[in-house]
Amino acid sequence: MITSIELRPISAVETHLVRHPMLRYGRPIEDCFFEEDELETTFHLGAFHNLELIGVASAFLKQHSRLKGQPSYQVRGVATVKKHHRFGVGKALMKGIEQQLSTKKAELIWLNARTNAVPFYEALHYTAHGEGFAIAGIGLHYCYFKRLNHD
Repeated sequence: MITSIELRPISAVETHLVRHPMLRYGRPIEDCFFEEDELETTFHLGAFHNLELIGVASAFLKQHSRLKGQPSYQVRGVATVKKHHRFGVGKALMKGIEQQLSTKKAELIWLNARTNAVPFYEALHYTAHGEGFAIAGIGLHYCYFKRLNHD
């Protein structure tokens, strides 16, 4: 049972500790490296419980080809260690990402959600955009987005 989650910035390499077993299981560790991981405009967020890294998410400054909003960020690599699923870790990470992006005056967050993650993003008020599409070696995904308010 999780009683507290601490969110803090982490390095790209630290994300691999969760990305690999949860998103790229059985594949080479190189599959965990995203092209934009080390860019100055990228940030990675880690969720910790009792000093243990239990979840990760990354945000990349990247315009979607069909969604308008400047600046726009793509969220990728959202993952929670299996034994901590369904305890609010993913929700805390996404809220943390949204908070960080609001301070950067981002207008739009977008992501490609795996089929099994669709209800999760819809519960967080993300909106579907377009039809499903396959990502080679990973599976069916759907584009979701959310516009941020800066009131």
